[in-house]
Amino acid sequence: MAVKLLRQLSELPDGVEEVGEARRHCEMIQEVRTRGVSFFAPPSRQLCKVAAVSLGLMNPTEELRKHQVRELFQTRHRFKTEKLLWKFLENTPKVPEKCAAILYGPLGSMPIEPDVVVLICDPLQAMKLFQAHQYLTGERANLSLGGLFSLCADAVSTPHMAGSINLAIGCEGAREHAGLRDYELSVGFPYSMANALTEALQTLAKYEGVKEKHQ
Repeated sequence: MAVKLLRQLSELPDGVEEVGEARRHCEMIQEVRTRGVSFFAPPSRQLCKVAAVSLGLMNPTEELRKHQVRELFQTRHRFKTEKLLWKFLENTPKVPEKCAAILYGPLGSMPIEPDVVVLICDPLQAMKLFQAHQYLTGERANLSLGGLFSLCADAVSTPHMAGSINLAIGCEGAREHAGLRDYELSVGFPYSMANALTEALQTLAKYEGVKEKHQ
């Protein structure tokens, strides 16, 4: 799947329609994955406001802050103290540019060049992607991930801002609302890396075949 952060609605390609109803960002990622459709979603169509903040579509509101305290600390007890909740939220990646909408679509038919490629995969496939990254760079990936806000902050915002590959392990929202399976996770990387990673995967696969033949 491909994601484009649109600074202005005038960037929209002709023929791309707005998503019909408000949905969560992770649900829209899965919609592209399962149906192969393209659409855009302005802030008003982003049901998950945490994702909207992370993707640069809105600033956090007082109402959202109160909801996060109630939901993540008082109700679900996801943090030992409220102070730790705020520490986590402050360190969650947020796209600094103000965006007008997010364009979603299949990578192969994206009408304009995307910013980030998002792949839903299993751990073995993720391993091969990171092996391709280290084949190209000789570096260990500098990951930023959490167990919350995964398909937004980890799979899109972090790769976009850092300019490198990142792992998203999924979160309860993505698994409950978007149907991410227990054995699935996500890898996000800038579109600028797509061709090089593809070539690296092909090279590594060729030599994996040589290893199997030797054995």
